[in-house]
Amino acid sequence: MRKEKILQPVFLLLFLIIGRAFVLLLIEPVDYSIYFNRILKDRAAENGNHINMVFAGASRTLRTFDPDIFEEEIGLDRVFNAASGLQPIEASYYMLKEVISRYHLEYAVLGVSWDGLLRGNNTLAKVIVLDRLSIKNRLDFIRNGFRQREYPDAISLCWRFRNNFTAEKIRENILEKITLEKNGYSERLSMPDLYEDNGFIYSYLAGDIPNYGDIAYEPEKIDPKKEQILENIVQLCEENHVRLFLVSAPTTVMSLYRTADYQKAVDYYAEFAAAHGLDYVNLNYLRGREEWLGDHLMFDFNHVNGEGAELVSRKYAEYLNALIHDQEPPDMFYADLADFQSEVHRIIAIRGDISITDLKAKVRIISRQTDGITPLFRISISPDDETYTPLTDWTEQSDFEFDVSAYKDTVHFLIEAISPTGEPGCTIKYHMPV
Repeated sequence: MRKEKILQPVFLLLFLIIGRAFVLLLIEPVDYSIYFNRILKDRAAENGNHINMVFAGASRTLRTFDPDIFEEEIGLDRVFNAASGLQPIEASYYMLKEVISRYHLEYAVLGVSWDGLLRGNNTLAKVIVLDRLSIKNRLDFIRNGFRQREYPDAISLCWRFRNNFTAEKIRENILEKITLEKNGYSERLSMPDLYEDNGFIYSYLAGDIPNYGDIAYEPEKIDPKKEQILENIVQLCEENHVRLFLVSAPTTVMSLYRTADYQKAVDYYAEFAAAHGLDYVNLNYLRGREEWLGDHLMFDFNHVNGEGAELVSRKYAEYLNALIHDQEPPDMFYADLADFQSEVHRIIAIRGDISITDLKAKVRIISRQTDGITPLFRISISPDDETYTPLTDWTEQSDFEFDVSAYKDTVHFLIEAISPTGEPGCTIKYHMPV
């Protein structure tokens, strides 16, 4: 009887473990975390559980820093990118804590952004990191980083992936996982993204850069809890003899121009770093970026693509290499946003607000450029999106009205903008129902 009482909870635990694994096989989708957990373990084991450097942060960190380049340029054996989409500062803390607790780590690079400490919450962004953690750190993260209403998503993967309980999804998940195991995780997720075996995502896309609306850095919205977590990260690294660096990965010039008081956020991190004896740089201010980091090297409005990531990684690796070897780092940065803007002479982005009423089209053009530059606009029209006829000459005027009664179904507008000095500008098309 006593033996049976002991065996019952053991069998129950085994049943739950086996049942959970079976359910995950059926419904857990194949995503980057599947690769991350497997590859991190394998690569660290190859190097005696030693990782020289790890990156943590959100998607700009994930898509900017290629560990292979840092290994090559600095002479390191194992570098890993542990960033993830929208990774909040509290998730970065537990990601670093996990790596430090499992492996011998020398350097940590924390990606920080202008809005990273502002109040906000994203359950999905947190559970991405939660799934990477050991039981102890996972429970600690749930207790300290999740709200009660988020517990079902944090605790139950069955609940989180409940929408995958369909025959088609189950079949798809099983086949993908069997294929991954069979090929030793050599296959990567499909285009346009290539997930490399170091946590980094290489994108082949080059997106058009839209002119999004204004946003602002508002220091009064900084969350004291997130500030404390940043302090905790510094303490965590100090206690474990890990050298910490802070960095802001690059975004598009358009995003810099649309963010009011962006420089105040840069100053915040610079002052924090100086107060704690850390190094912080903002890679948006890399000197000469207008010449070598154009919009064609951007994946979208907020991230570099793979080619852009290689260029930025090499420059930051050169900078870190000097610091790690106690040398004077190269002078490669503008002093601040104003210093950078003084060398931006092109029209950054345009947008057309178009409405058609009673066969009359009203067009208003909104553009972004450095203060003091007056853009020139031209609007052309087409019935088929192939041959465009100019409606205007180049003009400073930004409000227009046109008769479109000659067009059926759809009218196509091409809006162009250049600077008065003829610097390369930008274009955008609109396809409007008549």
